[in-house]
Amino acid sequence: FEPVIIVTPPTGGTSATTPTSSGTGTGTGGATTTTQPPSNEPAQGTSVALLDVFQQADGTPMAKVQVGSTVYTVGAGAVFASSYRVVSLNAPCGQFLFGDAPFKLCVGEEVIK
Repeated sequence: FEPVIIVTPPTGGTSATTPTSSGTGTGTGGATTTTQPPSNEPAQGTSVALLDVFQQADGTPMAKVQVGSTVYTVGAGAVFASSYRVVSLNAPCGQFLFGDAPFKLCVGEEVIK
């Protein structure tokens, strides 16, 4: 068996695989990297679940809401996970806002926001 094509490495001159620089100044050769600081906001497409609605000893309604893997204990008017707000709680359900979009959850329900 003999190969149909015989490849020989180039000798002398310039090679197409050798990078050349023709610009002035300093930098990373045109590569740009952007570093974003970590965000407290949940990623788009994050699950939101209402785990419990209960009353504190003083009668204030509270809810346990899970956003992604984090559980928040919140009352009416509270902002949590940066983008969510509790509008009202009436066991076993709650009214919430995601940004300015309203949604309702009852205990055991989950939505993707």
